[in-house]
Amino acid sequence: MKSLGGFLELETNLGNHYHPNLLALNSGRNALKILLQNSSFQEIYLPYFICQVVVDVIQELNINICFYDINNHFEIKGDIPENSCLLYVNYFGIKQDYVEQLRYRQLIIDNSQAFFAKPLQGNHSFYSPRKFFGIPDGGYLATDLTIENLDLLSIDSSEDRFTHLLKRVEFGPEEAYSYFTENENIINNLGVKKMSRLTTKMLQGVNYDSIKNKRRSNFELYHSLLSKPNEYHVSIGKNDVPLCYPLVVNNNQLRGVLRDQKIYIPYYWPEIEDRYGKSNSASRLSHKIFCLPVDQGLETEEIEYIVNKIQKIIE
Repeated sequence: MKSLGGFLELETNLGNHYHPNLLALNSGRNALKILLQNSSFQEIYLPYFICQVVVDVIQELNINICFYDINNHFEIKGDIPENSCLLYVNYFGIKQDYVEQLRYRQLIIDNSQAFFAKPLQGNHSFYSPRKFFGIPDGGYLATDLTIENLDLLSIDSSEDRFTHLLKRVEFGPEEAYSYFTENENIINNLGVKKMSRLTTKMLQGVNYDSIKNKRRSNFELYHSLLSKPNEYHVSIGKNDVPLCYPLVVNNNQLRGVLRDQKIYIPYYWPEIEDRYGKSNSASRLSHKIFCLPVDQGLETEEIEYIVNKIQKIIE
């Protein structure tokens, strides 16, 4: 029996996981890793435009990588044999309609940017919930593969991974950023474990419906104000819940000017140029795409403020 009484524990509103039937692990990276460890994949087609973490996991397991390009709709460019194993990123959480059209012998969907996307039967998906919620770690895996020795996995512990979250509340993102990057480095080196009890409780307390609606409405507001200068003719499906609003413009000053205004735009992904060189299409795209925040903490007037600053720079 668990311990009863004594001092009160951290307040959490216990509800349900959004993905209650998926394998709950301690990171998205480890969700991919345990999938590949239990597969027979010898070669995987991978987009050039992808996080280095995914590349590292595949290379660590000595699986051959064949890279492919994406077009200006962030969809597969060129022909790839349908009997291939292919990994596709559900970019920005708004490519689910396209994902459902893909037909490959083995399909792995990177839903790190698409937490709310439902897994598709017969395919594999992995998720990184901390990109959508203020939690320290965690990941989910959807697969029909048998995961060997699953019962032997220990439960992770997260109590030492909250500094960046607490400092952001108390002092703001500038004070917390170095702790955030430190936590990301820790997560990248975690062994495969089950999701911690603390992260589990936090994810059971999320108001998922409210967050869905807020992210979608924030996205639509950006789109109403920035669709004209945006080189990406972006659209959002009825079931999509975006990670960000992807603005594609050719302006080398934008990111730095916004940073000076305390508007922080993530860079997806700076290591691409080092990996492929400046002339690669993914490298060029990484400099042109600005992932504007749509998170649930943003209000209408704050988005309008961000857009106003952007318009002054790119007009």
